[in-house]
Amino acid sequence: MLYVYIIISIMVGSALLALISEAFTYEVSRVFESALERVEYRLALRQARRAELRAQRRMSNSTTAAASGLGYGVSYVPRA
Repeated sequence: MLYVYIIISIMVGSALLALISEAFTYEVSRVFESALERVEYRLALRQARRAELRAQRRMSNSTTAAASGLGYGVSYVPRA
């Protein structure tokens, strides 16, 4: 009869250990997922900032070219 209790306690302990392991794995995956989302968000912000800066540079280059009498895409080559 003692063997039955030992076997049952081992089975219950194994099931409990499996549940704890599963819960730990779930929590670790949530931590990694949130870290990945933060990285993706930062990369998206950086990409948006770079696109905005490119647009501002294009705008300032086109207004500078227009002010100097050059058309867009025309380069100025000084004569020697």
